[in-house]
Amino acid sequence: MNIKLLYMIGGEPITGGQIYEHLFVYVLKNISSVRVEIQTNEKWARGVRKIIAPIVNISLLNKVKNDDVVIFNSSKFFYWILLLPLIRLLSNKKVYVIHHHFMYMNCKWYEWPFKIMEKLLLRGANRLIIPSPFVKELVENLKLNNSVFYLPIPFEKKLCQKSDPKEGKLLFVGTIEKRKGLKYLIDAMAFVRDAGVSCTLDVVGKVTDEMYFENLKQLVKEYRLNVIFHGFISLEQKEKLYASADIFVFPSLLEGYGMVLMEAMGYGLPIVAFHNSAMPYSVENGVNGYLADNLNSKHFAECIIRILSDRTLRAKLSKGASGIFEKAPDMNLFKELITQEFVNK
Repeated sequence: MNIKLLYMIGGEPITGGQIYEHLFVYVLKNISSVRVEIQTNEKWARGVRKIIAPIVNISLLNKVKNDDVVIFNSSKFFYWILLLPLIRLLSNKKVYVIHHHFMYMNCKWYEWPFKIMEKLLLRGANRLIIPSPFVKELVENLKLNNSVFYLPIPFEKKLCQKSDPKEGKLLFVGTIEKRKGLKYLIDAMAFVRDAGVSCTLDVVGKVTDEMYFENLKQLVKEYRLNVIFHGFISLEQKEKLYASADIFVFPSLLEGYGMVLMEAMGYGLPIVAFHNSAMPYSVENGVNGYLADNLNSKHFAECIIRILSDRTLRAKLSKGASGIFEKAPDMNLFKELITQEFVNK
């Protein structure tokens, strides 16, 4: 079987979705009966060129003529809006779309055209690959596609045995952009300080919005908070920060899953997040953390204070986080499901 994965941008995986797809490709490439190739078209994904990318990408029809399966990523739905239906119309290839979350939910004035294009792409696929129970439920409720391959995100079941949490040490891991809601977290830290509770914050992640990052740094300076922006760091450095953290804080405004939540629970970290999108699928109030009212920095701060002020509660939530992590899907299940889908049919 020949499988072609179409992407506009390549490179090393950084986001949770990219890591998931990296693992997906890794498993496929290790199946002897499957030949996998990744096709990128990066020069048309940047600047003004991306406006005509959907038309340019029609030329990729010739690149997939010898493939049995073609796999797209819905996060780049605009680029494939013409190519996908043409592949379906002109060939008998099976077309899959990996769907992490609905991009239009994070749009503003262009929400409606993006919503229409995204749904057209999802409806046009033979089958959707979905890693999140939240997104799976949304797709089923919206009746976007009757054929869903639910392939849950795998996690390495190696709980950290060297955790040494420093009281009051907060940790955020994720890209630095508006969608991750860091401004609300900075505001929450000011409320925590005003309540007389001491805390620090480590922020780990690549900056993808420079202007937003500059505004965050200015806000930290105005509030006189103890915040360190580490940028994109090595796995070893990140593991050390996880091991020394007291609470994992995640003020994201939209997530299809939020892999870092489960990653943090692998270190027994209680979670504080906003109650939106996929967060309630990972965080349960009083079990492994707390969900604050969406966009409410004051309530977010109250959840942090509640944990920081009660070490017995912190220990209980830590135990709950570790218990949930132990039940998470692992690589063995991930490999088994992929093999069943692409080989044993």
